[in-house]
Amino acid sequence: MIFLKIVKKFITHHHIKILLIDEGNVYIWGKGHYGIMGTGSIFNSLAPVKNQFLESLRKKNPKERVIKIECADDYTAGLTSNGNIYAWGINNQGQLGTGGGSGKDYTDTEKFPTLVVKSNPAVKYVDFSCGENTMLIKDELGNLYRTGLKVDYVPGIIELSKTVKPKSFFCGRSFYCMMDGKL
Repeated sequence: MIFLKIVKKFITHHHIKILLIDEGNVYIWGKGHYGIMGTGSIFNSLAPVKNQFLESLRKKNPKERVIKIECADDYTAGLTSNGNIYAWGINNQGQLGTGGGSGKDYTDTEKFPTLVVKSNPAVKYVDFSCGENTMLIKDELGNLYRTGLKVDYVPGIIELSKTVKPKSFFCGRSFYCMMDGKL
């Protein structure tokens, strides 16, 4: 029973609700269009459904569990303790960073969590932010990447001044915001 677990994060968005439970399990319910629930289905669910794919990752490697979850419009993404990001849902502008997406105005989707591409597989992702049709990603070396907007179908590095070291960042509908902690 999920209600006896410790909830690490609860997200309510336009069409879905997401629970991240302390041991890394993800429960999603709501409108299932575009595969946003990551269950392989496009059907709606009135009750929380455990994402079996993400649970299977944890069973294969107990150290790989979801530690952060976010969603934007019609897609969802989760960061694991091993430094991987999995994304699912609409991918019509390459926002998932999985190498898919056509850039056309028709709907490409990933109905199951799909690994976000890394330019260097040895480097871990440590944070991310979902925005409409785009995602920002930070790696352990401090590099920032963006996906989507019909420009980057895999994470493309954002060239910043050597003096700019963003500590926090987020995506909006059509903008990025980065803060370095200085006023």
